[in-house]
Amino acid sequence: MDRKLDIQYQRNIAEALDNHMTAVQRDHEHRSQIEERRIRNEAAIEEARKEKALQEEKLRQEKASEGVKLEMVAKKRAEEAKLAALEDERRAAKEAAEREAIETSTRAAFEVAAKGSYRAPHRC
Repeated sequence: MDRKLDIQYQRNIAEALDNHMTAVQRDHEHRSQIEERRIRNEAAIEEARKEKALQEEKLRQEKASEGVKLEMVAKKRAEEAKLAALEDERRAAKEAAEREAIETSTRAAFEVAAKGSYRAPHRC
């Protein structure tokens, strides 16, 4: 009978040990899943951070590119305005020179005409 009790006692101990080991294994598995989830979440957060930084850098470069383009357009317009002003100045100078030449020519013609039309009275 002692042997039977001894075997029953050993079975109880083995069952308790098995239950304990199952609980430890289940706890370990649960902790591993929590750790894996934490690692995945951190990786996803880091990936999102990198993606956001990449988008911000792309946006910054686009803004800088737009700024450069606007600056180039402004420079081009300023150059065109400068060329137009120079052309207007040349045209005005040419017109002034032509008016001066016409006035000089007209004055010379009047002077010649005035000298030619003024004659001493003819006495007979």
